[in-house]
Amino acid sequence: MALGIAEAAVRTTQRHLTTTRLEHLNIALSEMPVLRARLAQMRIETDRARAHLVSVLASLENPGPTTQLSS
Repeated sequence: MALGIAEAAVRTTQRHLTTTRLEHLNIALSEMPVLRARLAQMRIETDRARAHLVSVLASLENPGPTTQLSS
């Protein structure tokens, strides 16, 4: 569930950055390097969480020597 919330946050942030303009500077928020970097960081962290979840699920489906199962 948390991963879905993170995905929604990334999509919403991306939409906001690409559709909102600073009228007095006549630029989109997406043109600001700091904001683009923060969005990229959000994307990387969300992708990392997804990769971890996929790895855990794969380990549970096919237990190996590193799989930790509780009793």
